[in-house]
Amino acid sequence: MEAGETEEETALREVLEETGLTAAIWPGFRETVNYLIRGRIPKEVVYFLGAPGSGRVELQAEEVSDYVFLPYEAARQRLTFDSNRRLLDKAQAFVEAQENASSDRTDREA
Repeated sequence: MEAGETEEETALREVLEETGLTAAIWPGFRETVNYLIRGRIPKEVVYFLGAPGSGRVELQAEEVSDYVFLPYEAARQRLTFDSNRRLLDKAQAFVEAQENASSDRTDREA
């Protein structure tokens, strides 16, 4: 994080710098994953849900080796760590809850 940035601002800046894409963060979803680098240096990564905005994909080679947009099941199968699958499952549950809440509001308004 740079001085004065919020976590969300940092995430949006990093996405733009590393992919060339703007993004919009879905409010209400924030998850953290903690681990050790080389078995001794603590690292915390904060995850948000986002939707891609404008831009042309231009990967920052030293940070990103490849990218792909996948539906949930295909993404889940591609992940190698259980912790990443759990994170993706939480994100999917959040999206489904948001969609159900939106559908319920629409039904009540009809």
